[in-house]
Amino acid sequence: FTVPADITINCEQDPNDLTLTGDVTDEADNCDNTLEATFTDSTANGTCASESVITRTWTLTDDCNNTTTLVQTITIQDTTAPTFTVPADITINC
Repeated sequence: FTVPADITINCEQDPNDLTLTGDVTDEADNCDNTLEATFTDSTANGTCASESVITRTWTLTDDCNNTTTLVQTITIQDTTAPTFTVPADITINC
């Protein structure tokens, strides 16, 4: 099978959304045609509170318990600058 490509997403996006992070769609085996890839995640904290790195280990096991694993890295970053409103200009008396 082909593991989804490594990806960087913004912190408000859902890393469990496989339409965003990618899914395995090309499972193949010489004897088993009912394969379904599964994954487990290991998360490490990033440099700020809303950042992290997910190591997603994809596993494919056939009916005879032959297993293949591949790894995808999902980096979650905060790439949105903060916003604020500046008070209106005023004139004051000295």
